Amino acid sequence: MGGGNLKVAAASGVPLGSLNNYLAGREMKASTAFRIARACGVSLEWLVTGADSGTGPVPDAAQFDEYLVVPRYDDELAAGSGSVATDQAPVEVIGVGRSLLPQSVWAARDRLVALTVRGDSMEPTLSNGDLVFVDRARERLVSGAIYVIRAGEQLLVKRLEQRIDGDLVVTSDNKRYSEQVVSAEQARQLWNGGNAPATIVGRIVWRSGATA
Repeated sequence: MGGGNLKVAAASGVPLGSLNNYLAGREMKASTAFRIARACGVSLEWLVTGADSGTGPVPDAAQFDEYLVVPRYDDELAAGSGSVATDQAPVEVIGVGRSLLPQSVWAARDRLVALTVRGDSMEPTLSNGDLVFVDRARERLVSGAIYVIRAGEQLLVKRLEQRIDGDLVVTSDNKRYSEQVVSAEQARQLWNGGNAPATIVGRIVWRSGATA
């Protein structure tokens, strides 16, 4: 689309200042990305990654409210000993119809990222190669849910259960792997982030085929 950022802002309804921030690298909501892609006449995948796999058309504007778009990153979740985690741009966008998703996942749509599971420690719940959606909200712990944990340069996927005393039990669904217990103080560091050796990235709320 010719005419520069001002025309794109006018056509998409995205304020020019916000558009400039996005072009400088600021993260945008899926709904905003859709509006910009439509205004420029490009696919969401091209807008996010610079490439287009040609796997299908972007939905019409009238259909967008029924269509979830999630950026997928090349980072892999290690259901086992650990996988290298790097800061990088999304490699593609994943589209899922609203009718296939629980309401809780749809409500979290602007906080979701898609990642791939590697390893067998979370079988049978999660298998090697599964695509999962991660809700990056960290307001509270949902005891018994599956979380993504960043430990140094690794991303781990484990089930977290909180004890009455505040300690956190870190388990794998595959019983061949032993559990770990994290003290209440260490658990608070997991949640608060900062310079802690390990932090919570988010909770897995959906996998290809079912909710987690």
